[in-house]
Formats: sequence, structure tokens, C-alpha cells
Amino acid sequence: MNEDTKRLKEICNKIVEINPKIRYVGVISPYGKTITGTIRRGVKPLFKVEEAMNEFFLTAVREMLRKPFENSLGKHILTLTMHEKVNSVALSNDKYILYITFEHDTGFDDILDIVSRARELFH
Repeated sequence: MNEDTKRLKEICNKIVEINPKIRYVGVISPYGKTITGTIRRGVKPLFKVEEAMNEFFLTAVREMLRKPFENSLGKHILTLTMHEKVNSVALSNDKYILYITFEHDTGFDDILDIVSRARELFH
């Protein structure tokens, strides 16, 4: 594991501890490859390995497709996706995408607080 990956793993570990509603924190490349990630102890993953790979690829593509609109709309801050079983947020910096999943009943204010704190660590 190189130094950059170690640093990102430490960031994931810190973020997952921000709030007990966080299920998973991971960092993916702009092409959807998992760099590192942390799942909260005791949380059962909802995705099979191949599904997770596809989700991360889709997330990366969505983030890349938003880039051309930044001149008109401003820098992209986050993408929130809500499902019946889980909610997820994707945040981008210049190099990576931070992907966080939450329990489905996490309040919007809690999500915004987590995102704010995660951005400080990630950027």
C-alpha cells in the first residue's frame, strides 16, 4: 500500500467514525476503481462484489459527466442518491471520488453535517 492509499484509508476510517448511521466510506478513482474503503463493523454489505464494482463505475461516470457544467453552474459539491435501503453521497476532489453510504433513515441534517465534516478531511 503506497503512502497516498494509506492516507486515504486513514481518512475513510476517520469519516466512518463521525456518525453511527454511516455504513461505508470508500475512495474511488475517476474510472470507478476502488482505491480503499472502510465498512462499519457489524454492517452487512448490501452489494455483491460485482454490484459494488458496477456502482462505483456508474458513480465515477456520473461525476465525470457533471464536469462540463461547472463553468455554468459552479463546482460540483455532492451527489445524493436515496434508495429504500440505503442512501449514498459522492464527493469529488481533483483526484478522487469519496463515496459514503448511510442507513436509509439518516436525516438530511445529519447527512449534511457528515458531508461537511468529510469534505474537511477529504479535500
